[in-house]
Amino acid sequence: MAATEAGCDCLHTLELPEANNTTDGAISNLSVQEQRVVISKNADFVNTFYCMESLISYSSSRPAT
Repeated sequence: MAATEAGCDCLHTLELPEANNTTDGAISNLSVQEQRVVISKNADFVNTFYCMESLISYSSSRPAT
C-alpha cells in the first residue's frame, strides 16, 4: 500500500518545481522548513545531512550512533 493511501503526508521529488533535478541541499532545506523526514535511495544523500549538521540522519548501511 502506498504511504499516501495509508494516510501519510508524503511529497515526492517529482512534485517539486525542479522535480528529480532538485539538489540534495534544496531537499534538505525543504525537509527542515516543513519538518519532514527524507527517505532516499541515493547512497550519498546522507553525506549532505552530515555536512549540514541540521538533521539527524539514518542510513541502513551505517550503525546507529
